[in-house]
Amino acid sequence: MSRPKKTTTNTTKNTINETTPINNEYYIPRNYARSQVQPMWASTTTNISTEYTVDKIQGFLRNPYKSYKNLQQAGEYISNINSVYNNYLDYFAGIMSFDYVLYPFGITENKSTMWNRLYESAKIVSKIQPKNIFPWMLKIALHQGEAYFYDLSDNENTIIVEIPKEVCVLSHIDDDNLWRYFVDVALINSATIEEYPEEIQNAYQDYIDNKKPKGKRTEGELKGIPYSYYQVSKRGFSIFAHMEKKPHDYPYFSHMFCDLTFLSNDKAYFNEFIKDDAIKTIHQRVPIDKDSGVPLMPKEVIEAYHNSSKEHVGKNISIMTNPFEVEGIALDKNQQSALNVVEHDINIIQSDSGISKTIFNAETVNGLTFSTETDAARMYPLLYFFNNFINYKIKQKKCQVEFLHTNIFNRDDRHEEYRTDLLSGGSRSLFISTSGIDLYGYLNLLDAEKLLDFDEKLVPKLNASQANNDDLNGRPPKDEKDKEDSTVSVDGYK
Repeated sequence: MSRPKKTTTNTTKNTINETTPINNEYYIPRNYARSQVQPMWASTTTNISTEYTVDKIQGFLRNPYKSYKNLQQAGEYISNINSVYNNYLDYFAGIMSFDYVLYPFGITENKSTMWNRLYESAKIVSKIQPKNIFPWMLKIALHQGEAYFYDLSDNENTIIVEIPKEVCVLSHIDDDNLWRYFVDVALINSATIEEYPEEIQNAYQDYIDNKKPKGKRTEGELKGIPYSYYQVSKRGFSIFAHMEKKPHDYPYFSHMFCDLTFLSNDKAYFNEFIKDDAIKTIHQRVPIDKDSGVPLMPKEVIEAYHNSSKEHVGKNISIMTNPFEVEGIALDKNQQSALNVVEHDINIIQSDSGISKTIFNAETVNGLTFSTETDAARMYPLLYFFNNFINYKIKQKKCQVEFLHTNIFNRDDRHEEYRTDLLSGGSRSLFISTSGIDLYGYLNLLDAEKLLDFDEKLVPKLNASQANNDDLNGRPPKDEKDKEDSTVSVDGYK
């Protein structure tokens, strides 16, 4: 999508819902991001023109936290040339189903109060659309290692935008377990400042207007922090893939970058090898005198025949004109050797990733269930960030959310288990959470079905075990004659 240009008209104050154009700069209306995670323009300017070799990547991995920028750029480069890497990112980011239960952290005997707390909390969570948005947020965090977000949501819209990682740095973990961050306003490009949240715009303008020094603060609560660092409010939160409290983090799959690079190089080599080996040669033998070995045709004539033949053959056919015997040599074994190198690279990458081969190449099914559970278990710790974000959003409603350890592979099994548990007094919330619909939608759906008399319009059919003699449905009863005939028939075998 191309960026629309701003007009030269005068502008008004920006609001959360819209951004107005200014002076021939690029802009995007803020409401473009409704119910989606959208990056700022600046977050897409990472330099990926450099080719990252295995030697370079190995050097970066010796101290990954120090070389986090290099590894992030290497990850961008690899994602553009290697589909295997993108498959792994999509797989891990999308494996969790983000099913959740909602419960109050304070019980009162007032039923109406409890219901309002639960219903309003469920409404807030539903507007965030965790099943749709959180996988995208998780993918950004896995790909970059660190991801910084800002909550622009209001009473009507859910708007979460990504703040460019290039201008952010982790600051602290607050009392609500939100991972908070600074924005270095000195690094913000003046051409893109209008696309930042109003809070950051104000901090940038304050820094420019007051011409603060470039050094660090010498006193106060932020002593030792550069003057250009602005502490973002609680609308800003971050996700770190390795969950280490460091200023920055590096891509989650950095340990696979060398093998992914080997795979790309070997695939390119193998493709060229096949093309070269597929060339066919036509041998035009020059007639010679048997005794002296001297060609019987002048050189000019031989060249004319050679060039004429060369002009009338296909792209992968070469012409050879000489008086010698030519022997063809098959290179099938060399081709197989090159193919084995590519297969070896793929096997190494799959081993490093820990993902079962059956995920992307379903050769067998044995052990697949346990393999997917292991893969999902690697992502469950990162639910910590999403739990804390939503719990902060519904804190005033005195409710909490808890994401279940369910994934796209085991949700149906869990749903069946929770349905069975209902017969012995199990939780209805667990049953609802794995139904595929969030709590708010489920509650409204039940009320709508009652209001529209769905039970009257969609009458369930009774089976034989539920029917009696007076029912119109079910198995019809046997008459006395049938019973007698049956008894006589059985007695006949005695």
